[in-house]
This record gives sequence, structure tokens and C-alpha cells, in this order.
Amino acid sequence: MPGTLVNVNTELGYEYRSWRGRVWGAIGAVMAGAFVGFKIPMKSPDDWLAYVPARYRASVAQAFEGTPEVITLTEDLIVYRHWGGDAEETGSPWFSPKPYVRPGNARRYLALPDYNSATRISVFKIPAGTTIIRGKVASQVGQPKFGPYATGGGIQIYLPHPESAVLIGPLDVTK
Repeated sequence: MPGTLVNVNTELGYEYRSWRGRVWGAIGAVMAGAFVGFKIPMKSPDDWLAYVPARYRASVAQAFEGTPEVITLTEDLIVYRHWGGDAEETGSPWFSPKPYVRPGNARRYLALPDYNSATRISVFKIPAGTTIIRGKVASQVGQPKFGPYATGGGIQIYLPHPESAVLIGPLDVTK
């Protein structure tokens, strides 16, 4: 049974091509920053924290600048994990809606900790029906385990249940 070919060009000059779940060619952000889903209305600015496991609430709140959006996806979402050094490829709840080709930019705009060299990028799929938290990255300059480079300002996605992200594979930015 034939699948549906998806070929979305982005402002980053990359494209995501999929045929029945297989990834071909160059992979990039699918309309960086655009999501197909619906926002969950919040009665107060801190209501979003109810979606974060209790033991992580303080650190997750500190990672966002302002109030992030809680979104339940109506379509699968392609995201990126920047990792390397002592940071692992899987298991983290933190993702980016776009790939940063240069490790220094990922470390800066995603305010990554010292132990994450961001020399590798992996592509993940977050399935439709999953609830994510999306917002602006807060500066971590001056915080323990972060360097002066960790200024933030990018967009990040926190996945309360990181096991729901499906690893597609590595992103080769040299092509």
C-alpha cells in the first residue's frame, strides 16, 4: 500500500522527506516554530506547571522565559535533540523545533549546560495526541553548570513524557 510523500521546504534551506515513516534525504525543521495542535487554555500563568512532574517543576520553570504554551499535537511533530559530550541522545525531555547547524549556536540559544557539547543532532518524532510545553529559552548565565555562552533566546520544547518521542536517527548537516 503506497504511503504519502511529504516534502516541506523551510526557511532554513533543509527539507524533511518521508515515505511511510522512512526518512530520505536532508532533514530539517518542518516550518520551524509552527505546530499543528491546539493550545490548552490556562486559568492562571502557572497552570502549565501541572503538566510537569512535581520533582522537575522548579528547574523546568527556570528554563523558560515568561509563560510557555501547553499544546496538544493534532499531527506528528519533528523535533531535534542537540547532544554530545556527557549529554545522552535519548532520555532527555528537552527538544528544539529546529536544528542548529553550529554547536556553539545550539549551546547559546538553547542555553545548554556545560556537559552538553551539542556536537551531534538527532531527529525525533513526537506523535499526534501528545501534550508538549513550548516556549522561549531563559538565560542560564551565572547558574551552576552553565557557561557565559548560555544566553538563551531560542525556542524549546519540554516533553513531560520523553519516552513518547520516537528516535528517527542522526541529522547529517554536512550535506
